[in-house]
Amino acid sequence: MCGLNRDKRQIYVEATLDDDGRPLVPRRVLGYDTLIIAVGSEGNDFGTPGAREHAIAIDSAEEAARFNRRMMSACIRANAQYEPLRTGQLHCAIVGAGATGVELAAELHKTMRDLAAYGLDQIDFDKSIKLTIIEAGPRILGPLPEQLAASIQDMLSRLGIQVLAGQQATEITNEGVRLASGEFLAAEMVVWAAGIKAPDFLKGLDGLETDRINRLVVRDTLQTTRDDNIFVIGDSASYILPGDGKPAPPRAQTAHQMASLMAKSVRARLNNKALPTF
Repeated sequence: MCGLNRDKRQIYVEATLDDDGRPLVPRRVLGYDTLIIAVGSEGNDFGTPGAREHAIAIDSAEEAARFNRRMMSACIRANAQYEPLRTGQLHCAIVGAGATGVELAAELHKTMRDLAAYGLDQIDFDKSIKLTIIEAGPRILGPLPEQLAASIQDMLSRLGIQVLAGQQATEITNEGVRLASGEFLAAEMVVWAAGIKAPDFLKGLDGLETDRINRLVVRDTLQTTRDDNIFVIGDSASYILPGDGKPAPPRAQTAHQMASLMAKSVRARLNNKALPTF
């Protein structure tokens, strides 16, 4: 999807390309009675210099596969070399200590050690592998209760995963991460997990209301504030939780609950009944 005409109830869809970049299906126009937008989110680098060029955002299966190849190559290269490991070699820095960054660090701790079982016996993984999470906020997992976050940080520490809270990444280079303090953290691999935004094409989409990170603002029925025929679910929806005035968190649990409600909403809409609320 790349555009919208609410008056005509039409969406514009970009051309579909093959692996060589040749058109399979040309750009086209599709009509709708009810439109449900569920286009998700992408990494938000906040304009940090070098983040787009040198960090991996793992927004897609392709990015995750690229990181996997880079990690495998780094381990194979280190196992085959004769000289000592250089500073930052086999070091992975993860920018962002939300759910994505913390889960990734814990998973990498296990995965990189599993590689030792595949003949990479020249690497002392316990001494050579280094994982660091960099978080601009005062603590990891900001949206979660402080006691739970503290318990998880203790677990990360016992795994040997370094957590740098209250440290903002100001530049990403091919050699690592520069912090606001001026310190440079050498790292062979950098993953960006410091926040999300909805796709840029949603901003100002035919007059629909959006928030500061391009999400479409919805009411408790998940209808957009300016068009009853358009619903939004998942990371691309900005739904303010009653009581605390904060948006629903961009989590799989939120999206799952919205999708379940949407199934009921479509049925109610087709039968001209009142819509359920989120």
